[in-house]
Amino acid sequence: MNYPIWTKALSDPTTSLLERLMDLRMERHTVIASNIANAETPRYQATDLEFEATLKQALALNRLPAPMRTHPRHLPARWQEGMDINPSVMYRKSASLGFDRNSVDLDTEMTQLTQNNLLYNATAQLLSRKFAGIRAAIDGQRS
Repeated sequence: MNYPIWTKALSDPTTSLLERLMDLRMERHTVIASNIANAETPRYQATDLEFEATLKQALALNRLPAPMRTHPRHLPARWQEGMDINPSVMYRKSASLGFDRNSVDLDTEMTQLTQNNLLYNATAQLLSRKFAGIRAAIDGQRS
């Protein structure tokens, strides 16, 4: 099926990757907020959403020259729109457990929340600029 050119511009691999990254940042925000909410819960173990390693692998694949796939069942050698960056929930290691065996450190959680928020906003700005460039191309403007 042939899609109009503008449809391909809106769903290229970079846009899909940025969208997925924003989704993962939102999921991570929920996990960190849950840790903060359970800071006083006895025996609560702080968790984190780990996806940076698989993100780095996907980005490293894009730096390689694109080899030719001779069969559709071959594994892709580059990140493509259909590929997924799978997060994994991990227990965060804490240097000190409280008397109630709770592993939440509020300073660590607030730092992680702030960093995640900054990275989410940066990703949103990149996606916004990409759409602004597409809009400028449609309107016939120079960027």
